[in-house]
Amino acid sequence: MGKFKFRWFFYSYIWEVGTLVSVDPTAAGKGVRTTMANLRLFAGVVTVQTASGSDAVLVNASIISTVLVQGNVAVGDALGPSSTAGRAAANGGRTLAIAVSAYAGGGAGSVSAIMGYVPYQTTRGLARLATISTGLGAGATVTISHTVDAGSDLLVVRCGSTHNAKPTSITWNGTGLTEVTSKAVTGANSAIYYLKDPAAGTYNIIVTYAGGTNTTAIVENYIGSQATPFRTPLTGTTPNTGLAVGSAALDIVVDVVRNGAALTAGAGQTQQTVGTGVYASYEPGGAGTTTMNWSGTESTAAQCAVAIAGS
Repeated sequence: MGKFKFRWFFYSYIWEVGTLVSVDPTAAGKGVRTTMANLRLFAGVVTVQTASGSDAVLVNASIISTVLVQGNVAVGDALGPSSTAGRAAANGGRTLAIAVSAYAGGGAGSVSAIMGYVPYQTTRGLARLATISTGLGAGATVTISHTVDAGSDLLVVRCGSTHNAKPTSITWNGTGLTEVTSKAVTGANSAIYYLKDPAAGTYNIIVTYAGGTNTTAIVENYIGSQATPFRTPLTGTTPNTGLAVGSAALDIVVDVVRNGAALTAGAGQTQQTVGTGVYASYEPGGAGTTTMNWSGTESTAAQCAVAIAGS
């Protein structure tokens, strides 16, 4: 079935499990995205690079060979043993190769195929990407230049201000974001908004309130989000007690608090620098619930928290 071996490639951004990767002829030891129709030496990612973008990815590198087949085969079909000796068939059980050309003649034929193919893994974890942006506006609006990393499939904004209502709008390059949850009290509010499948590039996030001051936001990119990106959110006004958010393994739980005094994130949470009076953190989710709480003096507090679903 042809020879194959493991190789290490280094990438400038994250590849998810199942990505098709071709050896880059212009840069030794690097890989580029590819498709079934554009193949040289080829690899399928079998582990996921971390969010830092600096780790190696182990891939199964393989050459393209001719495979004898029995029956019609389409590009992308998984090839396995057939009832005809010495010939493979589409969806023939144990996957031995993946077709990169088609055969439509019926009966005996041949196709080009990737040997030693590792099938796509449908279960994937959620990852925060490296680019994070924050901003503080003295008044009711803040504009933040933010870069969406290539491969991102979820943009999340957490924000707060002294206004007593949620934002009137949050936009990314002119596209409106959708509210996940918000909490408002007299003199404080916090909110979480998102956009699915944002285009890669550098554009402005604009957070607008109807009033208030110290409008502050943190913007992040994620990869591996689900069709329903979030579990059930919670809100509250007592960050010392916190919010016990429903979560599962592979989730990432995030929160944001607007508070009139300094706060410190609870055990297990990673505190993120945001701006005046607004505090944010994240924590890997666990089965059942994950509690997001803070120590410090509660002073006109508004807290939001939600698990970003990882499976």
